[in-house]
Amino acid sequence: NSAAAIDSVHRRMTTIVRSMLQRLRPPELTALGIHGAISELFNDWVIRHPQHHAKLSIEGNFNELDETRQLTIYRIVQECLTNISRHAGAENVEVKVSLSCNNDLIDISVNDNGNGYHPNSSNKGYGLTGMRERVEALSGSFHITSAHGDGFTLSATFPTQGNAE
Repeated sequence: NSAAAIDSVHRRMTTIVRSMLQRLRPPELTALGIHGAISELFNDWVIRHPQHHAKLSIEGNFNELDETRQLTIYRIVQECLTNISRHAGAENVEVKVSLSCNNDLIDISVNDNGNGYHPNSSNKGYGLTGMRERVEALSGSFHITSAHGDGFTLSATFPTQGNAE
C-alpha cells in the first residue's frame, strides 16, 4: 500500500529532522537559558575531567539575547572545552571560562595552561574556523593567543544586538 509507505517515510523523516534540530539547538538552552545551559555544560565537563582544575565565571544578564547569540556563546564554550580535553594535555591543566554581558557587548574568554596550539598542526578540524565565522557573522572580533607548550587563550567579543550576516 503506497499510502502506508508514504506515511512510514514521513515518520522516519520527521524523526530525523527533530534529531537534527535538537543537535542544532541544545534543549538545555530552551529549558535553562544560557546561564543554566553553560553551567550544566561546564559542570558535566568537570565531572568527566577531574584531573583538570576548572573555574567558570558568568556575569551579566543574558536573558534578552536572541537565539543566534545564545547559540553562539554555547557552541564556543562547548568547542573550547572539547578542544581542551583533546589537546591541552594530561593533567593539572588550569582552565578558566569567563562570560560577561552588558548592555552593548558579550565577552567570552577561555584559557588554559596546557600544551598550547600550533596553527600549522595537522589538525584539520573546523572547530576554530567555525567559531571565528560565527563571531564575525555577528560583527564581532575573535582572537587566539597560543604557543606550542604555552597554553591557549581564546577571546571573542560581539554586540548584544544587531543582525547576523
